[in-house]
Amino acid sequence: SPVYHIAIQNDGANGQIGPEAAGTLVQLIDQRVQAVMLSMRRDGGMLSG
Repeated sequence: SPVYHIAIQNDGANGQIGPEAAGTLVQLIDQRVQAVMLSMRRDGGMLSG
């Protein structure tokens, strides 16, 4: 299974990540999930029929 290494640059105060950082993180995760799902759908992948 894939291993993810995510580094967060925190510019917010009081340990909060700002909305831009949160949105960027969500986009990054979405892209990785889509890539993994596509690779699993290929011939021989877990999701191949």
